[in-house]
Amino acid sequence: MYKLLAPLLALTLAPVSSAHAAATAAPPVAAPKILDWTIENGLRVLLLPRPQSPSVAVQLFYHAGSKDELDGKRGIAHLFEHMMFKGSRRVAPEALARFINQLGGENNAMTTDDLTAYETVVPPAALDFTLALEAERMRGLALDQNMLDSEREVVKEELRARVENSPISQGIQRIMGIAYTLHPYRVMPIGTKEMLDAVTVPDCRRFYDLYYQPNNATLVIVGAATEEDVRRIVAKHFGALPRGPEIVRQRVVEPQQTVARKETLELPMELGVILGAYHVPGATHADQYPLEVLQEILSGGESSRLYRRIVRGGLGVFAGGALFDHEEPSLFVTYAQLAPGGNPVKAQAAFDDELRRVVREKVSTAELRKAKNQLATRALAEREHSSGLASAIGEAALMKGDPTAPFSDLARLDKVSAEDVLAVAKKYLVPSNQTTLYLRPKARDVAAVDVPPPAPKAAKLVAPTLTNGLKPPANLPAPQLSLGEVIRETLPNGIELILVPRHELPIVQTMVVVPAGNSYAPLARMGVAELTAEMLRKGAGKRNATQIADLVEGAGAALASGVSDERTMLSCRSRVGDVPMCLELLADLAMRPRFPEAELKQARTELLATSVQDLRDNAEGLAQQHLANLYFGDDDPRGRPISEKTVTSIVRKDLVDFYAARYRPDGAYVVVMGDIDLARVKALLGRPLGLGTWTKKGALPVPVRALPAARPLRVRLIDKPDATQTALLIAGPGIAHGAADLFPIMYVNYILGGGDFSSRLMQVVRADGGKTYGVSSSFQLGRDQDLFYVSTSTRVAETAHTLKLVFGEIEKMRKGGPTAAELVEARGNLVGRQALGLETASQIGGKLLGAAMDGLPPDFVEKLPAALQAVTLEQTKQAAAAHLMPEALVAVGPAEIIRPLLEAAGYKIDEAVRFDAPVAKSERTAK
Repeated sequence: MYKLLAPLLALTLAPVSSAHAAATAAPPVAAPKILDWTIENGLRVLLLPRPQSPSVAVQLFYHAGSKDELDGKRGIAHLFEHMMFKGSRRVAPEALARFINQLGGENNAMTTDDLTAYETVVPPAALDFTLALEAERMRGLALDQNMLDSEREVVKEELRARVENSPISQGIQRIMGIAYTLHPYRVMPIGTKEMLDAVTVPDCRRFYDLYYQPNNATLVIVGAATEEDVRRIVAKHFGALPRGPEIVRQRVVEPQQTVARKETLELPMELGVILGAYHVPGATHADQYPLEVLQEILSGGESSRLYRRIVRGGLGVFAGGALFDHEEPSLFVTYAQLAPGGNPVKAQAAFDDELRRVVREKVSTAELRKAKNQLATRALAEREHSSGLASAIGEAALMKGDPTAPFSDLARLDKVSAEDVLAVAKKYLVPSNQTTLYLRPKARDVAAVDVPPPAPKAAKLVAPTLTNGLKPPANLPAPQLSLGEVIRETLPNGIELILVPRHELPIVQTMVVVPAGNSYAPLARMGVAELTAEMLRKGAGKRNATQIADLVEGAGAALASGVSDERTMLSCRSRVGDVPMCLELLADLAMRPRFPEAELKQARTELLATSVQDLRDNAEGLAQQHLANLYFGDDDPRGRPISEKTVTSIVRKDLVDFYAARYRPDGAYVVVMGDIDLARVKALLGRPLGLGTWTKKGALPVPVRALPAARPLRVRLIDKPDATQTALLIAGPGIAHGAADLFPIMYVNYILGGGDFSSRLMQVVRADGGKTYGVSSSFQLGRDQDLFYVSTSTRVAETAHTLKLVFGEIEKMRKGGPTAAELVEARGNLVGRQALGLETASQIGGKLLGAAMDGLPPDFVEKLPAALQAVTLEQTKQAAAAHLMPEALVAVGPAEIIRPLLEAAGYKIDEAVRFDAPVAKSERTAK
């Protein structure tokens, strides 16, 4: 999906004394040498060895995206992303993903307008087999009608979930369709259902034979691999593949826009959204660099111009933007989400005025420096993961023709001047080049229900007879799990310090975690934990909200807060030179909050927008809230969600009282991860007013929270008339993180629904039935016993059938447990992948923190692979029988259609609730 979605869904990041803001944008890290060669058939290979990595990232890029589709057959490029997992001459359907999982790896894929990429991360010993699989599906895909029909239905489910049931995605699709009149960019890569139905097997064969060739592919490898080994393995598996036909790309030239375009689109949604787009050049144009800086100044964080004008001006709850990353002429997009009851005319006027202002006058030196710092820190963070670095290198090679661009671009950005920014603003941000779309909320109607496809389209994929079938290697050496240097100390005031020093990159993340989660909020004040955490960033120590934002974002750092059932986390990520600033600010937030009354109204409005109003447009989020309420009830904080009633009743005193009751050093954790040593950390913590001087109050008791007594299955139907899918969420009693049968249940979950394509649920509900884009199971782990979940979504007409498949697989697992073969495959993944999740300092620190806060022993993370290795088949069978007991079901969709389907299938509906009614029963029945 487009990058525009991320800011609307992500947590808002906030910023902090101009003394720190002078940091240079270009990080003091030398660009590594990327080895670059092309074999005889045209396959380009890019290798970046990282001997310290516990894994190897393998990414195969094909220079074929949705803009390259033939004869207007839209959606075919994205269909191939799916079909490339469906089997070949030597690999059975779905086996490729299963093989990678079995070896302790992970895989995925993505399709954009310009390229398609297949992404795999594996232990180093699995590199040879991974490249054998990629070479096999490059030219050996077993294309047939059954494959196309099966994946076409899956893609339609993805389209329903990601576009039809998402007003924001519909808005993006529409503004692209208005801004572009001829260019293929006017249609999202996923296409439409009508376009997908028009695709034939011959169309797929033509697309595959033209684009899925070695001379149209770039193989990127980053991680623990040597040049000698990679050259040998690539030659072994790809060398014999013949060169494909030369591609003559037919570029569509979009006519220049000469008149402003404006449209209103009415959608069933809660909060209006304003979108604006301007045509700009593609990825290789020199103007991209000042345009990136301009976009940061307009939309990068709480110190940005649009945020200050729209959000702090009381006109909206979010504002941001994105420079779409396109190979050919692209779009510069800005957007704002209106406040509840917000005035779109005033918001649009303010929005347009800010865009006109950057055309009239040069940006300030401070704004320019801030934007460069933000871009530089983001680039550093991207380099932490081998997979992220591989993606950046591969995309740069295809989009810009230069795989070193992720490193050299920083120097180019650093040279951008205020005059450059003004020049591109005057050149592109002009009224005649503007497309504006207003997404206006409208009443919800019952959605049209898709007619189920004929039986052959849902037919089970039959494994072909394989010639010389590929099999994963047996007895690969187990990945070496090493946490490296980790330091733990208890400070005199009771703070538990965890330090994970890593010096590969000049970046540090610091977290302060306190036992102040939602579970400790008064029932009538649910939301007080979130509001307390948010208000810490609105004023602390000597700084107000604006000063905090200016300081943090001016240094290119990121300040965030998050709240769970048990804890509140404050986090600051920065380059190493700004760590003193981060720790100073975190100390202010944790120890000296101001809770300014003037900021509380806006904070309440934003919380209501994200946790109540916006949730009504998110079927999965609604299902989560209603499931918790159905299971735990109104009188348990775990079942009492945030509501308009609880949030609007919160006053400043509630925040002060909650802070005083829950925020203290004894019981708190400080986790520091990155390019810093213990002496430096302790010196910074021990400074006057530092976290080391926080006064001890006495540790808080840790209550044990039990689950309700076992009950028969209860069903709640949430009526969402406009939904084209039914979101389904099933739950039952789970386990605690420290439970005796934790390790066996990890196997049960992986085999049932936690192993992606390897799981039973995915094979039955998606791969065989085509009923869903995704289905998964999970055991939520914490200090206390939590819940077991299965979640999926399906087209409305298939609601009952999908439930039958899901409950059937749960029951089979409960009665029979895993098979010996499934246990072997799961062991390869569960044991092997432990090292893959410990590549960065932040990953290690996060796992150590989670274990510590859940009361697990200090060596839990290190001993996890051995504990998983020791699990027996009998233990998994016992765990399955003990813990797979569904007790609650929530279905979200058009009740008029779903109710008779469920009742005919034998599901008794205990309660039906409107999507916009309060979740808590006591609030719905209160007079």
